[in-house]
Amino acid sequence: MVIRTVHTCISPNIDLSEFQKDIDSVTQILTRHGSFGTFTKRIKNKKNHTCGMCEQKDDPTHVLYECARWDQERRAVEKKIERILPRENEIVDYLKSSQINWLNISEFMTVVMKKKEKGDREIKG
Repeated sequence: MVIRTVHTCISPNIDLSEFQKDIDSVTQILTRHGSFGTFTKRIKNKKNHTCGMCEQKDDPTHVLYECARWDQERRAVEKKIERILPRENEIVDYLKSSQINWLNISEFMTVVMKKKEKGDREIKG
């Protein structure tokens, strides 16, 4: 239900049928309900809300813009879009603005979230 709502709000003019795999990661980031210390601590799945790499508060802002763990992925998407990654207050409008923008940003979010989830599972054991 949430995924369908996010999809409808973000992309009424963009055909996302070929990007289904990315919608889950975008939804997790935009709703802040994903593999983030701030969320997993709140649902009592983790004891603290810090990033395993740098001990900062682990939330979508940290993951997308701050954590050195994702510098390579961040630089790659910024090269593709030929600008710095749109800030939180711009990202939804940027995603909605064109299919290529959706593709580039959602692909970045998916790669980061999949790697993050895998790393979190390995840490948890």
